[in-house]
Amino acid sequence: MSSQNYTNEALADLHKYEFEAEEAYNSFRDLISDSTSCLSLLESKVRMCLDMCQHILKKSSEYQLESVKLIEPLPDEPRQIKINKLNNQLQEQMMKSNLSIRRSLLKFSNLMSQQELIFRPYFELKSYYKQIEEEASKLEHFKSQTKLSYAKALNDLEFLSKEIDKTKIKTDLLEEKSSCSLSDLQDHNDI
Repeated sequence: MSSQNYTNEALADLHKYEFEAEEAYNSFRDLISDSTSCLSLLESKVRMCLDMCQHILKKSSEYQLESVKLIEPLPDEPRQIKINKLNNQLQEQMMKSNLSIRRSLLKFSNLMSQQELIFRPYFELKSYYKQIEEEASKLEHFKSQTKLSYAKALNDLEFLSKEIDKTKIKTDLLEEKSSCSLSDLQDHNDI
């Protein structure tokens, strides 16, 4: 395969990978936007759960204070039933809040894992693109060196051709002179 074909194929691959990298980047940007939205939603849910827990704790404290401050204390049994009921509600709400927080954290963890998986091909493609760019650069350098070497070889051939022509002309002149001298000598010997 000639270096020109190899260079053309490398450039075609380079353009293809540039396009794929751009698509991956756009996809990544969209996923980051979606992830940010999901994280904001999860954050608001976690805050809401925490607020709900605080509200329930505050309410429980108020109920306990009310039960203590009652002027006419309830008989022990109804008061205890009310306290147990409030404690059960409190525990139930705390469990619900904990489950909601855990779900939110799991969703967050899942989003982060997905984001990592999406990043990986982008960076691998970027690295591969950089390698192809370096290889193309080396091929271009090799191509220019080959052209220089070829041009030098042509100049050397031209110089040799001129030298051969000069030598041939000199040889022809010498042969002419020597044939003239011989014929003069023969003519002179004939006399």
